[in-house]
Amino acid sequence: MSKKLSKAEVQRRVKAVHEQRDQLPEMPEQAISYIKGFIPAGTKPTTWAPLASTFFAVMRKAGYRTERTVSQHSTALGRYLLWRSAEHLEVSLSAAMSFDEIDRFYFRGTFELSERTRNDYRSRLRTMASRVNPSSSAPIVPTLGYNSVRAGYTTAEEATLRRVALRQRRAEPRRRLCAVVGLGGGAGLDPTDMRTQLTEGVVQTDSGLLVTTSGARPRQIIVRRAYEELVLAGIEGRKTSSLILESGRDRANPVARALEGAEIFDDCPKVDMRRLRTTWITWLIQQRIPLATILAASGLTSARTIVDMVAFLELESDTTVLRDGGAA
Repeated sequence: MSKKLSKAEVQRRVKAVHEQRDQLPEMPEQAISYIKGFIPAGTKPTTWAPLASTFFAVMRKAGYRTERTVSQHSTALGRYLLWRSAEHLEVSLSAAMSFDEIDRFYFRGTFELSERTRNDYRSRLRTMASRVNPSSSAPIVPTLGYNSVRAGYTTAEEATLRRVALRQRRAEPRRRLCAVVGLGGGAGLDPTDMRTQLTEGVVQTDSGLLVTTSGARPRQIIVRRAYEELVLAGIEGRKTSSLILESGRDRANPVARALEGAEIFDDCPKVDMRRLRTTWITWLIQQRIPLATILAASGLTSARTIVDMVAFLELESDTTVLRDGGAA
């Protein structure tokens, strides 16, 4: 039987939760710049000005990191605050970001939207309220544990993916699949990177193929030698100013579009760009490459993701490498 907590201990734990909530989470500079300059579509600056400070405070405390997530939550919050202003309701963080007020908006301010959009808005607003409002009117939303890291491919699976991509019989599915496998396994790009990746961002240099990304995590990467052929095949015939994966900017996952029409048989593992990225990063950390270089090339701001990936590596049984780092 568990011991009953004292009143002082309960208060201490509640205070600790509130203090943790009050700490501003890390956000990429691009995300902060986006929310500073955000104005809902079709809204006059003079109409938005009285709401901008609350909008920024909520989004900054919520701490979303990816370009897509910041955009989605900004749209929902912007519409919500505009509705409250039009209804002459208080728009401060403490007044607006509660479940009851969000439900009022859901039932009275979204009737012209589709059912899916209404539900999406309420879900996003409730999640934000749970992150930014420490009062009981916005309780913490219980969530299941989630690990964003997926196991990478084995060396044999990598070889199979490269072979299948290069041996596609039709030209366009071959090009798209080579781009996905080549840039994922050879340069660590993910679906978010591929939404904005231009052909001109891949350049042949004396040091190898140089990939320059844009978007939320701009960086430069030299492609792994084993994937160079695929990357070159992935940009073959594309104009320098065009997206490598067409229609990438307005699709949630351009990789899904890229895989349409590809011939992938049962003996080939499922093509997953996140697994390809893990494969690339775990390959890097097993080489004699400084950690700072790996972080910069992968667009990571901390080593937490790398620590999660270590669980997928085989333990080195030869402990003599601890003496000199495995140098010959």
